[in-house]
Amino acid sequence: MKIRTFVALAAIGAAVLVAGCASEPVVQRQVGSDATVINRTGRTVAQIAYQPCGSQASAWSSVQMPSIAPGGSIVFQLPAPCSNLRAYYADGGVAGMHTGVKWDFPFTWIVQ
Repeated sequence: MKIRTFVALAAIGAAVLVAGCASEPVVQRQVGSDATVINRTGRTVAQIAYQPCGSQASAWSSVQMPSIAPGGSIVFQLPAPCSNLRAYYADGGVAGMHTGVKWDFPFTWIVQ
């Protein structure tokens, strides 16, 4: 009886070990990456536009974001694995540009 109990417990222990290995969480690559933009221009930045790297010169789209007051900042998700960025004032003037921003690296842009 003792041998049978020992064999049964050993089998249960082995099953628990195998199940434990099989239930490890699957690590998924994060899609996108956060970008922080800090406005040090002294004027409100009204819009940030992006284009995927290598796109046609006219292929710019707006990032959905609130305006950034002087001294303020925002965080948004980069829309493409590699992006070119432009910041605009409300009057359409360019506040700043940044090219080749990649998901692979942390990104903080101080617009001055």
